[in-house]
Amino acid sequence: MERFLSYGLLAALAGILLFSGCTQQGNNGYYQPPSGSPPSPGSQPGQVGTGQQTAQASPASGEGRAVITITDAAADMGSVSGINITVGSISVHSAQGGWATVSSTQKTYDLLQLRASGAQSLLADANLSPGTYDQIRLEISNVAVTDSNGTHNAKLPSGDLTIKGGFSVAANSTTSLNLDFAADRSLHLTGNGRYILAPVVRLQEKDSADVDASNEADVKVRGGRLETDIEVGMNENGAVGEGIVIRPDANLTIGDDGKIRAMMPDGGKGPGKGNGYGDGGGSARPYNESINIGDDAAARLRIGIQ
Repeated sequence: MERFLSYGLLAALAGILLFSGCTQQGNNGYYQPPSGSPPSPGSQPGQVGTGQQTAQASPASGEGRAVITITDAAADMGSVSGINITVGSISVHSAQGGWATVSSTQKTYDLLQLRASGAQSLLADANLSPGTYDQIRLEISNVAVTDSNGTHNAKLPSGDLTIKGGFSVAANSTTSLNLDFAADRSLHLTGNGRYILAPVVRLQEKDSADVDASNEADVKVRGGRLETDIEVGMNENGAVGEGIVIRPDANLTIGDDGKIRAMMPDGGKGPGKGNGYGDGGGSARPYNESINIGDDAAARLRIGIQ
C-alpha cells in the first residue's frame, strides 16, 4: 500500500513540473505570451487602454523630437468669457528641407481656459530631421469670442500666423516649443462692436527638454536650455514680426471688402511698423478702448509642441 502511495506522489509531482514548464516565464521574470498573440491594450508605445495617443516614443536613431504647445498669459478680460481659436495645421520650415507639416489635425483651444488652468496644451508632437528651423506656421481657420451678449466670430487679419524664429532639433533629443498667446493684447473691438483678433505671441524654445505629453491638455516640460525667447505680433494687414502690433488706441473698421483699417487718434502710425492710418488731424476716436482688457497683462506667446 505504501508503495502505491509513493508511486502516486511521484506521478503528481511530475505533472506539476510539466505544467510549470508549459507556462514558463521569460528571462525578465514577467509572463510573455506565445509568439503571434495580439498585444494587450496599452502595451504598444504611444497607446493606452483607451486607445488615445500618449507621449510619443523616443525619436528614432538619427532623428530629433519637437513638441509644440499653446498657452495664454492674458490678464482680466472683463466681459469676454471665451476666445476659441481653431488651428487646422502646423508646419515648420528649414532652409535645407523647406516646409514640413507636423500636425494636420484640426483642434480648437479656448485661450481663456488655458489662462485659468495655467496649462500648456499640445499643438503637435513630431520627429524631425536634425538641423536648424527658421519658421513656424499655424493655419487658424476660425476664432469665436464669447461675451455677455453671446458668441461672435472674430475677424483675423490673416489666417496664417507665420513666426520667423529660429530653433534647432538635435538627434536623439527633444526640443520644446511653446506659443504663449497674450489674448488681452490680441483682441480688439471696432466702433460698431465687431471683434478682431490680431495675435500677439511669445515663442520660447528649450533644447534637451524632458517632455511628458501623455495628457494633451496638460503637457509637462522639465529642464532644458532656453535658447529662443521672442515676441511677435500681427497688424491689421496680416504682417507678422517683432514689434508689430495694432495699437490699443487705434480706430478700427472692417470695410465692405473685408479689409481691416486702423486710424490713429493722432493721425500717425504707432510702433506697429506699418499699422495705422490717418491724415494727421488727430481727431479719430479710439473706439476699441471700450473693450475691458487689462493694460498690464503679461505679453507672452508660446508655441506648443508642448
